[in-house]
Amino acid sequence: MDWTAFGRTAEVMSQYLKKGKPVLLQGRLKLDQWDDKQTGAKRSHLKLIVESFQFLESGGGKQEGAAPVGNRTRQPAAPAQEQPQGDPAYQEEPDVPF
Repeated sequence: MDWTAFGRTAEVMSQYLKKGKPVLLQGRLKLDQWDDKQTGAKRSHLKLIVESFQFLESGGGKQEGAAPVGNRTRQPAAPAQEQPQGDPAYQEEPDVPF
């Protein structure tokens, strides 16, 4: 799929992205439609208008620039649920040896 970025998002992407670098793109879809001049057939093309992006972990296992860029913000992690103490239904079972 083709995509297009504008403004500061485009500037940052052109500075740091390289071919093959994994990235998560978020935005809106735009459908272009036209009539083919040669055949007269109706044509269409879907592309993504990038509103934000995020660098993803590369295949080497190292975390490279995972901070969000653009308009995207991180959501706080959900709080861990506490398990009641003393209730046998919530106690951990021992590991099974097989």
